[in-house]
Amino acid sequence: MLLRYGGCNFSCFKEDFDVNLNLNKNCPENISKGLDYSSVMCIKGANGAGKTNALKPFAFLCSFASHSFSLKPDDLIPVESFFNNNNPIDLFAEFRIKNEDYRYEISLTPKKVISETLIKIEQETVLFLRKGNTLIQTDEAFEMLQTIHVLRPNASIFSTAHQYQLPCIDQFYDLFSSVIFNVGFYGFDDFKLDDIDKFYYENSPALAFTKSILKNFDTGISDIVIQKYRDNEDGMVYYPVFHFDTEDGVKKLRLHHQSSGTRRLYHLLSQMFIIFSMAEETEGFSRIWIADELDLHLHSKITPEIIEFFENSEANIQLLFSCQNDKIIDRMGKYRTTLVNKEGNESYTYRLDELRSDLLRNNRTISRHYEAGSIGGVPNFEQRS
Repeated sequence: MLLRYGGCNFSCFKEDFDVNLNLNKNCPENISKGLDYSSVMCIKGANGAGKTNALKPFAFLCSFASHSFSLKPDDLIPVESFFNNNNPIDLFAEFRIKNEDYRYEISLTPKKVISETLIKIEQETVLFLRKGNTLIQTDEAFEMLQTIHVLRPNASIFSTAHQYQLPCIDQFYDLFSSVIFNVGFYGFDDFKLDDIDKFYYENSPALAFTKSILKNFDTGISDIVIQKYRDNEDGMVYYPVFHFDTEDGVKKLRLHHQSSGTRRLYHLLSQMFIIFSMAEETEGFSRIWIADELDLHLHSKITPEIIEFFENSEANIQLLFSCQNDKIIDRMGKYRTTLVNKEGNESYTYRLDELRSDLLRNNRTISRHYEAGSIGGVPNFEQRS
């Protein structure tokens, strides 16, 4: 599971920033459920403050760690410094795999990796250390990395080792490559599973999952049937037909006739099903879902229902999300809400329990403080003449 991530000189963050999912002993039992980390974290802030950019770092680390070897040798690394300055971008992530905590650190520019390190936190053991294109140090369990004769400047150790089928990195590669997210270099890029209709046609449990939730959200849908036909090039085309019970019998409509909220849920729920399925199929591994603008096109009462799936699931899953609904702060509380503020065009983050202890008390409403601007994270409208 993810414990913490952050860095500096990344996108709109000039100085050190982090998003921390660790829970301390002050966190109430009904929130922590006996765990020392949170399964959900909400990112809130004003438009333009950097909410999406606060989700990007871990999404980038996951993508770079698992897929960067697919870049062409001369391709730039898809990462951006603060106002495109030439200083190194530093990023890190702390995570737990099978009861062991690790820290992955990387320093890079769009042109090259400067350093890359994996550390076992408890023993402070360096498992591997890379400087430029040279592997400087490896722990005994990672000695097989020394068989990699050439490190490309734009590819990670994990992605390179996976290409060479070196099993010492498998569990780390598995964690990074399984994260599902809808943020990339250009920001928000909503969930659009390729051939989603074919996916639902071939995965009846996934379709049943989506149908049950759509029915529960009272969209009026009684059934969804995936149909198919052959096109002029003899290819198979799949499409959903939504059924509605009316006084005149069952009426059928295509996806483009549905509301924006229903269309989004049709895509969103496929990703949720995949995350849940991956978590159930593995033991000791967390599956992580990063959802920017989780509540886009959704009613305010639907977002908490989605969050509850992650809170109550017996599978090892985590949700990091941003949303516009201010009332969600009361649902999440101070230990599971990170605010993003901006001053002088520099963004910074803080979790709400970092504020002075007498301002936000357990089991008290937070949204009124947020809406009043007393805890930050809201637009600052200047008086205009």
